[in-house]
Amino acid sequence: MSPLDTAEENLAKDIRELASKIEKDAKEADVQEKFVVPLFKKLGYVEEDFTREASAGLRKTGEADIILKGKGNICVEVKDNDVSLESEKIMEQLEEYSMDKEYNPELTVLMNSKEILLFDASNSDLDLPFRFRIIKRFNFSEPVAVKELGEFLSKESNDNGTLSRGLAEYRKHREVILEKAAQTNEVAESRKQMREVEIEKVNKEWRGFNDEIKAIKTKAAAARARMENLQEGMDKEFEEAQEAIQAELDKAGFFDASSRKLDAKTKELLRIYKRSKKN
Repeated sequence: MSPLDTAEENLAKDIRELASKIEKDAKEADVQEKFVVPLFKKLGYVEEDFTREASAGLRKTGEADIILKGKGNICVEVKDNDVSLESEKIMEQLEEYSMDKEYNPELTVLMNSKEILLFDASNSDLDLPFRFRIIKRFNFSEPVAVKELGEFLSKESNDNGTLSRGLAEYRKHREVILEKAAQTNEVAESRKQMREVEIEKVNKEWRGFNDEIKAIKTKAAAARARMENLQEGMDKEFEEAQEAIQAELDKAGFFDASSRKLDAKTKELLRIYKRSKKN
């Protein structure tokens, strides 16, 4: 095993021992002094690198638990072990600290003895959903990737520029993602406008169909009314013809057309009468 492997194994062992000594429901003060400070000292920081309860924020209205001084300053916020680290209120607090102009932190760290969340402090000037997203998470209930932890948080990594280079690479990748997102949004907006035009076209056609249907219904109603009027007139004429035939027959005093000689008008009325009976 190489010296580097041995150092990483020793660090992993130290982290497990530190975490095992902290109560599951430990409060912030205990977590900070019994776990966070010893952890960063294991990562190479000395007491002079710690600024505790530092007035921080764009308006200096809050107090960051720890500012770790180095080539790139690190803002560390510590919470109780039974607190959800990703609550909206805590995220707002971290964003405020990240915008501090005095310390100008390069990295923001949120942690208890259960896990560490790392944020690129430069994300605070971005619009949602890219603002203040977690760039790395270490869970102490699982085997810790100590090499990667050291690349982000060790004093050596901070002083030799490894942290800055890593964050610069992350920001470069982030810019690519933002550019792709912008292009995707542009395409989506264009497609949305095209769909809206097509929808309006279909709606216009539908409104036209409805107008045509209304016109057809109006014409059909008028035709029906004319048919009913014609039928009513025909019925009336038929009734009048029947009444005239009956009157003529009554006047002649018989109903059997074969027994008497009829005049031409009576014969015609009789013919109409017989035809109406067949119908």
